[in-house]
Amino acid sequence: MFGFLIRLLAIALVGFVVWQVMRPRYAVRIVIGKQGIKHHKGLPAAYETTMLEFFEKHRSFDGDVTICATRQTDGYLRLAFKGPVDEGMRQQVRNFLMTVM
Repeated sequence: MFGFLIRLLAIALVGFVVWQVMRPRYAVRIVIGKQGIKHHKGLPAAYETTMLEFFEKHRSFDGDVTICATRQTDGYLRLAFKGPVDEGMRQQVRNFLMTVM
């Protein structure tokens, strides 16, 4: 029984390490709630006030939303949204981040 638990723990540890290595890394991470921006990192300081103004103006999120973005080597902007965001708001955020990244 104890050997089984050790094996299970080892498999879980290997799975966690593989997940950490394989998951995508994002250069920009923004967390927004109903009150405004809760956390942000990765944007240049020059664009910080522009970003704050944009998200203050477009405060139409129903709950906490996390936006992650990175620029691919081919120039493509890769975005990931977590939380309740409609397609129109996704497009507005995509357009905004394309101008500042």
